[in-house]
Amino acid sequence: MDKKTIILFFILGFLIFILGGGMGVFYQSQKCLPENCPSATKETSALEKTIKDLSSRTIYFIVAYGTVEDINGRKLTISNNGENLTVEIKENAEITSFIRPVAGGNSSTPEAIAKFEDIKKGDNLRISLKVLPDGKITGESVIIIY
Repeated sequence: MDKKTIILFFILGFLIFILGGGMGVFYQSQKCLPENCPSATKETSALEKTIKDLSSRTIYFIVAYGTVEDINGRKLTISNNGENLTVEIKENAEITSFIRPVAGGNSSTPEAIAKFEDIKKGDNLRISLKVLPDGKITGESVIIIY
C-alpha cells in the first residue's frame, strides 16, 4: 500500500471514531420520557402514591434519629451512619430534652419543654416528621437525647 491509501484509511477511521463517539453522547443525553419509556410512568405513579400515602392522616408521623451536624435558622441537618437529612422545624414544634442520668442512674427523665435554641451541634435528636402532600417534610416535634 502506498502512503496516500494508508493516510486515507487513517483519516476515514478517525472520522468514523469521532462520529460514533458523538452518536454515543447524543444517545446517552436522551431522557427517558413517559411517551418513549413506559417504566418512567410506573415509577412516577408509584412515587406519587407513596407521597400520598405518607401524607395521609393515617400516618401521622415518621421518625428520624441522628446527630446534629448543622443548624441554619430553623433547619437542622442530622447525620446517622453517614447519611444526612436536612429538615425545617415548625415554629410551634414541641421541643423536649431529657436530663442526663446521675451517676449510678439507669434512665433519663424528661425535662420541661425546651426551646429550639437549646439544640446544639453534636446533640442526638429524635425528630417526628410529617410528609406534606407536595412531598416535602417538616419537623413536628424534637426530642433532645443525651
